[in-house]
Amino acid sequence: MDGRTLGGKTAMFLIIGLFMVVFLALFGTSYAVVGVTVASAAMIMLSKDLSVRPFSNLCSIMVFMVLMGVGAFLASLDPYLGLLMNFIVVFLVVFLSMQDLKSPMHFPMLLFYVTMVTTPITISEMPDRLLVLAVSAVFIVGLNVVMNRGSRSRTSHNGIVAMCEEIRRCSEAVLRGESPDHSEIDRLAADLNRNMYDRLKSHFFTTPNDRTVLDLAVSLADLGRVVCRGDWSEDSLRNLGSVLDAVVSHERGECGASDVRGAVESYLASNPGAAGGTDLILRDIHRELAYLESGGDDSTYGSERGRDIGTVVKALREEARRDSARFTFAVRMGLIFAMVAFAWEYWGWENAQVLLYTVIALIVPYVEDSWKMSVMRFSGTVLGVLVFAVAVIATGDNSIALTAVGVVAAYVYVLLDDGRYDRKMFLFTLLVMIVSSLTADTPESGMVTDRVMFTAAGIMVATIANRVVLPYRVRDENVELSVRSVRISLERIHNIRDALDGRKDPEEEAGLTVLSASISQKMMLNADRESDPLARKFLMRQDSLSIQCSSLYKAIPQLSEDGRRAVADVMSDDPDSDTARGVAETDGLEPFDMECVRRAEAVMATYRKNRRMMMDMIVEGYLKDGPVASLRVRP
Repeated sequence: MDGRTLGGKTAMFLIIGLFMVVFLALFGTSYAVVGVTVASAAMIMLSKDLSVRPFSNLCSIMVFMVLMGVGAFLASLDPYLGLLMNFIVVFLVVFLSMQDLKSPMHFPMLLFYVTMVTTPITISEMPDRLLVLAVSAVFIVGLNVVMNRGSRSRTSHNGIVAMCEEIRRCSEAVLRGESPDHSEIDRLAADLNRNMYDRLKSHFFTTPNDRTVLDLAVSLADLGRVVCRGDWSEDSLRNLGSVLDAVVSHERGECGASDVRGAVESYLASNPGAAGGTDLILRDIHRELAYLESGGDDSTYGSERGRDIGTVVKALREEARRDSARFTFAVRMGLIFAMVAFAWEYWGWENAQVLLYTVIALIVPYVEDSWKMSVMRFSGTVLGVLVFAVAVIATGDNSIALTAVGVVAAYVYVLLDDGRYDRKMFLFTLLVMIVSSLTADTPESGMVTDRVMFTAAGIMVATIANRVVLPYRVRDENVELSVRSVRISLERIHNIRDALDGRKDPEEEAGLTVLSASISQKMMLNADRESDPLARKFLMRQDSLSIQCSSLYKAIPQLSEDGRRAVADVMSDDPDSDTARGVAETDGLEPFDMECVRRAEAVMATYRKNRRMMMDMIVEGYLKDGPVASLRVRP
């Protein structure tokens, strides 16, 4: 850790310390545990940059806070009502906040909810509770803005620049006679997909236009693959740098989309030796940048906002499936949390809060490695209570000395950035134990015994739940998702055929686009959990196919009659046939019509390749020796 990083983390610790002092002065020591929860949640949420749209993110967190505050109050009125309310609130919190596994937002939210559930209030205290939650939300977003200031350059804009620089590196390698690998470009595209929320209107891809940044990443990845293939004249490959320079300048705010278009058109006009497909990819890149710059609505799918309701319903229906890690995780977490909270409240278990903390920490989206999480949780908790017991004995239960120990533990917690779950659980347990001992009447010996006992019980419950309640195994679900993804691609091909025949259905196309995006997000979420090169490659190629289908569908109204017939002829071929026709005849067609014919050929060719790759994934799931490309049957 360098001096600058140490200074930044120390500054963050001082800010958190100042907040705790002000927080306790405003709301009293009875809210000490809440203050620790706020500080912990704020540090966890630093992994997700909220500084890009601070007001919008603040409003979102406020909504979550009000939902949890009201839900916790209603749950405290009656154990049976609590059974229903806890399930609803926890399900919604997990389902709506779980976007990726690199920076999970559901866990800090659930930390808040556990704290509210285990510290019930009366209706007269509700205004104070809501005020506390509002102050907490402001602090969380405020700290995030301060610590992540200027990070906009590290999100999607910087990701696009990084992809352009990697494409340039690969082109230079090709010019030297080497055969570069495009795996780094694919990795950058995957990272960009996770960081692109700063340019989306919706987190849930409920309109086709929300895919624009993802489409841009996939287009750049496609360009990188074409470059690595090496089918270029030397001058054409060298001159490609002018287009990459224009894209980089656009992302840095130095030029507009019209300048990128000028660079693209100039390049295509003067470089006939570019590799096949380059013209289509470059025009896709320009179109996507132009849309992002304009911020306008794409009229392809209709201009009425009411149509978005249908796509929202389709997106939610797609998520509410057995093959969705987010849905199954939300159901599992909500059900087990509600049952454990019911038992705690119904039988009045003392010091059972740790049972709820253990449940939310150990119920995980995937079956894989859940045993490892349980062991790390238990070891961290046991070490935390042992150090607490030693601190109590060594200080003679002196509150000032215990506070000093807590301050040191909090500072170490801030400095740690190694992702070790057991270490963080150790420090979090120690902090909660110290704060609880300063605010509760329970003897420390009883608190230590109860914490270890309930932690063990929570581990047992969570471990069983992960394997019994809608268990989710990544490889099995990836196979199911790949089959459904290919089938949706086939539906989009049929929809393009209908549009060419004059039976255009923009709402159907919008719905298929949203479903395709939703499945893509599910597979990307799975890829965060388990490295599967074949699944990642399939995902990138399916995203590329989605762009090609969207581009061709949007171009249909501008086709001439001859161009429409030529495209329809290409699309009439059997997509499930392994025997593809030759290159279509384009003599006498306008340049735009020729481009669309080539796009149609690319759609059919990519679909066939992806279908074969899907079969490889199915075979790989049954044969340990890896993909067997010769064993292919129709789905």
